Amino acid sequence: MFKNLFKPKWQSAKPQVRIQALQNLNLSDDHDFHILELMAKGDVENEVRLAAIKRIPQRDKLLNLIKQEKDGSVRFAAIEHLIAVLAESGGGIDPVVRDMVLELDGHALAAIVEQTENADLGCLAISKISDEALLEGYAVKLPLALMRQTAAAKLQAEDVLERVVKASKGKDKSVWRICKDKLNALREEQQQEASIEQQLAELCQNLEMLSRLPYDNLYGPKLEHFQKQWQRMQHHADNETIHRFNRAYALCKATIDDISNEQDRLAEETKQQREALQERMAACEQLEEAVRQLSSIAVLQPSDIPALQALLNTQKTRWEEAAGVVEPAADERKRFTRIHGLLQRALDAVRKLGEHDEAIRNAATAVLGLEEATMATLQTKQRQLEKALGDLKWPEELAWPESLKLHQQALDHFERLRSKAKVMEDDAINNIKSIFNELSSEIEQGHLKPANRLLKEASQLVKHLPIKAASGYQKKLRELTLQVNELRDWQGFVATPKKEELISAMESLVGTDMDPQALSTKIRRLQDEWRGLGEADKGRNKELWDRFSAAADQAYEPCRGYFDKLSEVRQVNLDKRKNVCAQLEAYLQQYDWDNADWKAVNEVYNTAKSEWRLYTPVERKEGKKVQDQFNGLLDQLRDRLHGEFERNRVKREKLIEAVDALLEVENLAEAIEQAKSLQRDWRNVGMVARRDDARLWKRFRAACDKVFERRDQQREEVQKERAQNFVHGEHLCEQIEQLAESDLSDVKGARQEFRQLTKRYQDLGPIPRDQQDVIKARFQAVCDQFEAAIVGAEVALRQQGFKELWRRAAICDELEDSLVTANQGDLFGVAPESEWHSEQSMPVGAEAVLQARYDAVVNALKSAQVPTQDQLTENAERLHELCLKLEIAVGVDSPAEDQQKRMALQINRLNDGLTHRGDAVSSHQQVEQMQVEWAGIGPVATADRERFSKRFIAVLEKAKG
Repeated sequence: MFKNLFKPKWQSAKPQVRIQALQNLNLSDDHDFHILELMAKGDVENEVRLAAIKRIPQRDKLLNLIKQEKDGSVRFAAIEHLIAVLAESGGGIDPVVRDMVLELDGHALAAIVEQTENADLGCLAISKISDEALLEGYAVKLPLALMRQTAAAKLQAEDVLERVVKASKGKDKSVWRICKDKLNALREEQQQEASIEQQLAELCQNLEMLSRLPYDNLYGPKLEHFQKQWQRMQHHADNETIHRFNRAYALCKATIDDISNEQDRLAEETKQQREALQERMAACEQLEEAVRQLSSIAVLQPSDIPALQALLNTQKTRWEEAAGVVEPAADERKRFTRIHGLLQRALDAVRKLGEHDEAIRNAATAVLGLEEATMATLQTKQRQLEKALGDLKWPEELAWPESLKLHQQALDHFERLRSKAKVMEDDAINNIKSIFNELSSEIEQGHLKPANRLLKEASQLVKHLPIKAASGYQKKLRELTLQVNELRDWQGFVATPKKEELISAMESLVGTDMDPQALSTKIRRLQDEWRGLGEADKGRNKELWDRFSAAADQAYEPCRGYFDKLSEVRQVNLDKRKNVCAQLEAYLQQYDWDNADWKAVNEVYNTAKSEWRLYTPVERKEGKKVQDQFNGLLDQLRDRLHGEFERNRVKREKLIEAVDALLEVENLAEAIEQAKSLQRDWRNVGMVARRDDARLWKRFRAACDKVFERRDQQREEVQKERAQNFVHGEHLCEQIEQLAESDLSDVKGARQEFRQLTKRYQDLGPIPRDQQDVIKARFQAVCDQFEAAIVGAEVALRQQGFKELWRRAAICDELEDSLVTANQGDLFGVAPESEWHSEQSMPVGAEAVLQARYDAVVNALKSAQVPTQDQLTENAERLHELCLKLEIAVGVDSPAEDQQKRMALQINRLNDGLTHRGDAVSSHQQVEQMQVEWAGIGPVATADRERFSKRFIAVLEKAKG
């Protein structure tokens, strides 16, 4: 009980007592002020807490108490007290107070507007009021002009604006102007909407008309044009218009799709036909390539059969499959059939050759071994050749194997033998009787030597007689042979005395002093007479010959030394000629004829002939063999030279034709240059035959002179052309200059037109030398002028892009503010689609970022999904960090409380720079990227966004300055 008696009054159970006790507390005393704070925070009675709050003068403590207060009436009264305190202290609105005010409901905000004398606070409260009736009254009746203007700026309804205009006319010019401008803008927007409705109707009508038209080349571009118009205006269309447009668009799209499908079908069909044609051509080319390869090899071997057969099978299948797609032309089928049949015949021929090769060689060798033969023998050999070859037929396009070459040689030799045998048979039939008659006559006249010759000829003729005719003449031949033998015996008896006379004459020459050459001639004449005599008597022929031969040897002894020396000279010359042949043969075999120096070859040819003539005399018999060898080698060398001469003659003929053709070339400079090039080519052509050299050069020089004569005739025309090119260049410079001074809103199109103009300038022909510097300087000047203008246009477009960026960001800000400040159960508005869409482009990457932000807030509005406090805090932190990053990039000082955070960001930025050195961007690009990133950040508490926005924009202004 005593305890209750001495309890302080501020702890009384009666609220009025506690209120009275509060009035007696000393605010300067810490203990009393602590009691006051305790009661302001925790007293159970609303009136007691309010009385305690009203005694506290400190702004910060009042703010904390207002935030902790749960009762709305107490909280409102506390706010009024705080406003009164702030009014006494003066100054702007504290950010914390601003955030608190923005969180109040409509009644509290109205109370602030109606009671405050602080214009900033009043405007802040008005900015959160949306009641048109309240705002109408505020715009007309509030005592502060700034607050009236703020209320007027918030008005939206047309009838309200009309009433305020009427009420403020002549009384408040500022409010009247604000409402008048808004009213005019609203009516202009209404007119635009009416115009857009008409445009939408015309667009739908045009599209419906297009849907009824047949397809042509302009169908697609027209539809694309109508679609682009619709994309610009579709957010103004109602559901009926949207349905109408979509129906007509679907019909047009179906028409295009049908045409596209038909074109695709035709294209696919054409593609298949083209591929089939390519496959068939490839099959033919593959087989033709195989023929070329087979033609280049020495012989097609049996080991090549499997690969070639596989090639034939695969390419035939390839051809037939491609032919099944589309029927090939007759010439194409003929081409494949021919080359396929050729290779098939080649395979068959190789197989059969393997079976007949040995027999063919043997039969051919047997024929080639014959020098001559009777007709009967040849017929036998012919049958052997035919039997060995059988039905083998070798394709002409392929190289012949050795056995077939041998067989052909045998056939050629056989024909020669048969012709010879036929001639001999005919001669035998025609001459056998006359030979027999002549032989009988010679026997009767005692001419042994002619009789021996005729007998031998008769024996040969009988061999070549046909079998049926030969038997009758063989009997006559035996009779004549007996008569010749008898004549030989008789003449031996007569020849003995004559031979003894010759022996005496030869013996008389032994030891004479005659000239060796004359002595040699005398001895040779006696030897010839000896040979002209027949045989001596039987038994004495050898004796007489030995005596005659011994006498001839003794008589010739003085000549031997002379002729030995002459023989040595002839042998030396012969050896030298053989050496020339050996050198020439080695030269022909070892020389690289693919890379021949034909001048050197011609010199070798002439040198060989000169040296050959130096080495004479030589032995006649051996010399003839060497001479024949030399002639053959020289012929080979001459053939090669003549081949080169002929090739070079053809080249020079072609050069002459090429120069003649230059007379028809219209471009004189090109013709002159080609003529000079052809003259260089003429000098590079090798030798020709001496008889052709002067004649060809005369023709070539005459043709060149005609070409060069055209140069003088066209000089005047060239000068005129140069002057005209200068005029064209001046005109192009004027066009570039006009382009630089025109509207460059379409930067891409302007650059394209500029490139076309510069390309036309670069394609100009030659210009007079005295005017080249003038036109070049002007062209460079107008190009620089255009580049400067286009850079300015790009800067303006970029600025417009960032204006559009911030405009759309402001739309998102407003929508997100509505979302953040809405109380549970409030109606959410719809997004302003008509304001959102625009044809104005934005910086790179901004379109997707802002569209994502816009879609997110629209979806949240539709679903009434308010962002959480964590989301708001996280986004505010992102804005805060972007402010710091921008201040770092621009070089602006950050607030003192952000210095530590700024240092951490700078350290991270330095680390990123070291890690991604190749990805560095300029500070200007960083600033632009930060603006895009800023515009993409979603919901933030209004106060945070306003606070950070002012800071961010202030730094941007410094960056621009």
